[in-house]
Amino acid sequence: MREEFGLTQEQLAELLGVSQSAISKTLGLLSLDPLVQAHIEAGHLEAGHGKTLLGLPREVQLRLAEQAVLEGWSVRELERRRSRRSAPVTASPAMARNPDLLRLEEQLRERLAAPVRLRYDADRGRGRIEITFASLDECDGILARLGLPGEPDA
Repeated sequence: MREEFGLTQEQLAELLGVSQSAISKTLGLLSLDPLVQAHIEAGHLEAGHGKTLLGLPREVQLRLAEQAVLEGWSVRELERRRSRRSAPVTASPAMARNPDLLRLEEQLRERLAAPVRLRYDADRGRGRIEITFASLDECDGILARLGLPGEPDA
């Protein structure tokens, strides 16, 4: 909306009835890796988790976000884990991800309504698909969307 109508953050805040800082924080979260955003949208992580991950390299964002989801970290725990990172990571030249893989990853994410990550090792000619879920019920939902039966009744 902001870009479409050329609104400032302040104007958008007034229009939506929220503070300008809330708009600013929300816009900042849009710079997170899409998988991290998906965790926030799904309720696996809070906006505070996302704020803690801002400014980190994408791979580090993903690793910490996945750990936070799987181990149920609070925002404070994530902050502690982030601060423990002793040496700053020097940015290695980022390998551009294959746009076809990115497109497929997005399609799977939308179809499954879950965070999906495609990893491909061109040197080895193989890869893997990672689908993240936070509970067995969520896993059953993903399986149902894949057309697979859930756990058989015992």
